Amino acid sequence: MSDDAKTIPAKIVDFSKVVSAVTVIGGALVGTYAVTVGPLQDAWSEFQGAIEAIRLIQQDQSETQRQMTNIVSDLTAVAANQTELVKRVSELEEGRRGNSDRILRFTPRGHSISDGSPGGTVSMQWYFLKLRDCGSPRVDVWFRNGGGRIHRFDRVSILDDGGRGVNAPTDPSMTQSIEYTARIPDRDGVEPGRGMGWVIVEYPECPLVPPERSPDVFFQILPGAD
Repeated sequence: MSDDAKTIPAKIVDFSKVVSAVTVIGGALVGTYAVTVGPLQDAWSEFQGAIEAIRLIQQDQSETQRQMTNIVSDLTAVAANQTELVKRVSELEEGRRGNSDRILRFTPRGHSISDGSPGGTVSMQWYFLKLRDCGSPRVDVWFRNGGGRIHRFDRVSILDDGGRGVNAPTDPSMTQSIEYTARIPDRDGVEPGRGMGWVIVEYPECPLVPPERSPDVFFQILPGAD
């Protein structure tokens, strides 16, 4: 028997050992994969999920920051516009206060005051043109009695507690009228006879504008009740 023939069984045995070793190693690798690679893949997936969540949070934060920046920018623009508006209003107010042009002009005729007795109420009507605006006017209504003395009408219906009257709309092309009542005082020696009344209008917000005086209007002061 040759040496090669004698070594065949030994080679078969050696090959079986190799196969067994390979099987053992393969099993070990499979076990190692099951023990290590599987959890590592799970951990890697969780890590990737965390990274994605962080990315989404960063996107949300970036969007929130962008929106906040836009809001701040809008508020800044609004504040700037308000500041500019206040400045322009102040300039207009200063220009109005420094303007000495007439604000109101009475018409030459058409006015009336009804007759009345001391302590009684009369009605009066005035016609005017409102040339420009300058706040509410201060109004004083006066009359001269039959004996020549000057008195102020009481309880003028259009006046507030501060003596301010109605602020009429501005329209230089349109004649406007106002009608109200007032009381002839029953004191200070008001005498019956032919009276003469007028109204003086001034605008406190425009101190450079002279007071405006209406034309004189005649009416009759009747004797009072005994």
